[in-house]
Amino acid sequence: MDTCPNNPGVDVRIALLSYRSKPHCGGQGVYVRHLSRELAAQGHTVEVFSGQPYPELDPAVTLTKVPSLDLYRDDDPFRTPRPASTEI
Repeated sequence: MDTCPNNPGVDVRIALLSYRSKPHCGGQGVYVRHLSRELAAQGHTVEVFSGQPYPELDPAVTLTKVPSLDLYRDDDPFRTPRPASTEI
């Protein structure tokens, strides 16, 4: 059980939100990875909510994938996003 050092017995659960989390460059993805890793190492339960591209996180951290336009797909960076098909 995670506990807060100042309030023993109190569960500490932390949610980190990241709009885009490119894992190898930029700010959010790198920051989220390092911050979540260190918070988990302190014994906290950490969950990251992120849109694409998704961050690379340590196994102790949970990733919840938030649906979004994949504007920064590495294999096709200049594609034009299209709405999902609405055919029934």
